[in-house]
Amino acid sequence: LRQVKDDELKARILFALAKNELERSYKGQYYFTGVGDLPAETVNYFNQLVQYKETAFYKDACTYCKYFDDYVSR
Repeated sequence: LRQVKDDELKARILFALAKNELERSYKGQYYFTGVGDLPAETVNYFNQLVQYKETAFYKDACTYCKYFDDYVSR
């Protein structure tokens, strides 16, 4: 991530990392009832992703990912 210069790619990487953490938590039979229940690593990646709110990918993530949209809307 530190070596990437393109903000669009950084946004995609951060989102992929956050989604991976969500999937790992689901496999552990942990269910989320809301944004407050998100795994700490997912929140960490979402926090970093907010830095790239000017990218097209950020806007797509808000449109297609309910958890991320709820996270940034709170």
